[in-house]
Amino acid sequence: MQNIDKHPVSILKITVNTLINNPVIVYPFFVIAFLQLLAIEILYFSPRFPLSVFFGPLIKRIWGEVFLHYPYNFVLLPKMFFYAQLFIYVFFGGFLTACAVHIIKEINSGKRIVLLVAIRDTLSKYLHIVLATVLSLLLLSGLSEVYNLVFRRALIIRSQAGIFGLIKNIVIHGTPYFQLLIAMVVTTVFVFVIPIIVIENKKIFGAIINNFKSLWQMLGVVVVVVFLPMLLYAPVLALRSTVPPIQNLPFPELQILIIILSIVTTLFIDAVVVTATTMLYLVKKERET
Repeated sequence: MQNIDKHPVSILKITVNTLINNPVIVYPFFVIAFLQLLAIEILYFSPRFPLSVFFGPLIKRIWGEVFLHYPYNFVLLPKMFFYAQLFIYVFFGGFLTACAVHIIKEINSGKRIVLLVAIRDTLSKYLHIVLATVLSLLLLSGLSEVYNLVFRRALIIRSQAGIFGLIKNIVIHGTPYFQLLIAMVVTTVFVFVIPIIVIENKKIFGAIINNFKSLWQMLGVVVVVVFLPMLLYAPVLALRSTVPPIQNLPFPELQILIIILSIVTTLFIDAVVVTATTMLYLVKKERET
C-alpha cells in the first residue's frame, strides 16, 4: 500500500482490485445487507399471521388500520424500513464497518484473516463505534433539518418563473439529490473516525480530533474518493423519483424491488468508500512512522 497513488481515480482503481483480490473485506457489508433484507422480509409479512400479532396493533395505533391492507401496506413499508435501517445502522452497521476496517488493517500487515478474531478484536471498541455512528446520524439529522427549513421556505415562493421560480423548482424537485449530497458531506466529515478507533485504538473524542487533523491534510483527495462512488446512488434516486404514487402502480411490489436495489447499491458503495479511505489512512500512518 505504500505505493498508493494520490490521484483519486487511481486510488479507487486500487481499491476495486483490493476488493476483488480480498473478498473477505466485503463479508461484513454482506451481513449488513442481509440484516436489511431480513428486515424487509419481516416488514413485508408484518400484516400477516403470526407477525400481525405484534405488528397489527402497532400499525393500527400509529398509522391506522388501512395500512394493514393491500396495497396501502406498501405505502407504509418504506417508512417502517427507514426506522429498521436506523436500528441496524446504529447497533450493527458501524460495528460491522469497523470489522471491515480491522480486516483491511490485517491484510495490510500481511496477517492471516480469521473473521471470528476480527469480530472479537473489534468488539472491545463497540461502545466508541456506536457513539461515532450516533454522532454521524445527529449531524445528518441536523443538516437534513436545515434543508427542510429551506424546502418549506421554497414552497411559499409564489414566483413560477425567473430566478426565484428556478430556485423553487431546484429545491423542491432536487430534494433526493440534496439528501444524497448531505450524506456525502457527513460521510466525509467522519471518514476517518472508525478507522482511527480500530487502527489506533483511540476513544471516541480522540478519534474525532485525529480525524479532523487527517482530513485537513487530505481533504481534496478524500472528497473525490467519497463523492465518486456515492454518485452511483444517483440512478437509484432517479428511479425512485419517477415511480408514481403507490395507488397508480400496476405492481405495488415494485417498492420492494427498488429498496432491494438500493441495498445492493449501498453495499458496493460502502465497501469501496471504507476500503479506499482506510487504505489512505494506513498509507498516511506508514509515511509518518
